[in-house]
Amino acid sequence: GDVSPQLALMIDKVIDESTSSVKDTASAALADIRRSLRSMSGRINSILRRVMADAVAQGYLDSDAQPSMRDGRLVIPVSPMHKRQIKGIVHDESATGKTVFIEPAEVVEANNLTRELEMEEHREVIRILTEVADNLRPSVPELLEAAAIVYHLDFINAKARYADTVGGMMPHLHDREEMEWYHACHPGLKLNLEKQ
Repeated sequence: GDVSPQLALMIDKVIDESTSSVKDTASAALADIRRSLRSMSGRINSILRRVMADAVAQGYLDSDAQPSMRDGRLVIPVSPMHKRQIKGIVHDESATGKTVFIEPAEVVEANNLTRELEMEEHREVIRILTEVADNLRPSVPELLEAAAIVYHLDFINAKARYADTVGGMMPHLHDREEMEWYHACHPGLKLNLEKQ
């Protein structure tokens, strides 16, 4: 049987071919969640910039300090002698012990909301992909048959391109015990020597 064109349209609607990820537009809920995540990310970045600028101004933080991620939380690197001056949660310290990573109190709630939104996003993506899989399941035999044809054509194409690259020729076969090679060479060696 033929594979329904509707299946291809459904997959195109849901999956971004260039990134192999679920599109924002796959569902209204996912679009809302991702919009909220982008907005939250902007909010966290602006809070972090303000906190870091204040800390730099008061001499608690190096001016070239950059925020980083620890366990999915945005944190700032602070020297141990100043860790009491930055209100927040200590998440980690560097291997040398010369830096502690603090999640400023002002971003804790926003980071919590981000984590909740990420979990919501994950649940919605799973729901969407499950729905797609449920719609594809009845067509699995036809899809496997179509895939086998594509694999076969791809294999033929690969052989033809390889033969063209190495100057391969189609052999003339007959039923006599005889072998004649004209201008024969090892294809792997030929490609290697050509590179040199």
